[in-house]
Amino acid sequence: MIATAKVNGERNSMYFLALATLYQDHRGDVHRKHQTLPSPRRHEPCRADSPVAMSVPVEDHAVLRLADRHHERIAVAPPVEIDVCGRFRLVVSGVRRDESIHQQGRLALAFLAVHRARPVSRDELELAIWGEGRTHDRGAALNTILSRLRRALGPEVIQSHSRTCLQLAEHVVVDYHLAFSLLAEAQDALRRASPEEAAAAADRSLQIAHGGLLHGESAFWLEEQRRELTELGLRARECIAEASLLRGGPELGTAADRAREIIRVEPLRESAHAVLMRA
Repeated sequence: MIATAKVNGERNSMYFLALATLYQDHRGDVHRKHQTLPSPRRHEPCRADSPVAMSVPVEDHAVLRLADRHHERIAVAPPVEIDVCGRFRLVVSGVRRDESIHQQGRLALAFLAVHRARPVSRDELELAIWGEGRTHDRGAALNTILSRLRRALGPEVIQSHSRTCLQLAEHVVVDYHLAFSLLAEAQDALRRASPEEAAAAADRSLQIAHGGLLHGESAFWLEEQRRELTELGLRARECIAEASLLRGGPELGTAADRAREIIRVEPLRESAHAVLMRA
């Protein structure tokens, strides 16, 4: 009886310790919101024939596995912000690091940032940095650039997918994509007839897009992204104008000003002329 009680007590202690760990993990996830990060290494799973596994009932194994995942996420990568709108800017753990990044490194990191939603092949990255010409060993040169970038960014920021593809980690904040997210928020707020919220989100999106893409840099692939950013700026102005029409009163002047700004860039844009007539 005493031995059985002791075993049960140890099982219960292990069970509630695991639950407590999971609760702390959950609270941390709430504070970090969407910043749950991968770990640079994985622990070996508990084998069925190990002494620990044999002393724990089958129904408790899931709890222990969940608790183990908590320890896998202890090594957290530093917060990273990459600004490619306007002039290039890199901030790691609140410290500016862009001064240590040279022109080829800026192009490489900017290309990964703009295309962060998918893995980028090494061939694409080489083309983005050097263009069509092939005057030297690009593979070795790219390795040097990536090594320097990884030193500046810290671990687990530039992630490898197989031997030929690279991708930025999910926790990296890129202002280019933030501008598009803010525009989507503004359009959603307009559909909900919330002009104040729409105007605030659209104005933030416009502020990001206003500086253009990688001011001072030149590369063939930048042209398409610059056109997309220009179009985003026009749509953000339209959102501000529509929100101002909904608010009425003195805001009608703001609607007219934004419509005129759009027409100066794109004289035949019908939506801007429609706003101007309503204002």
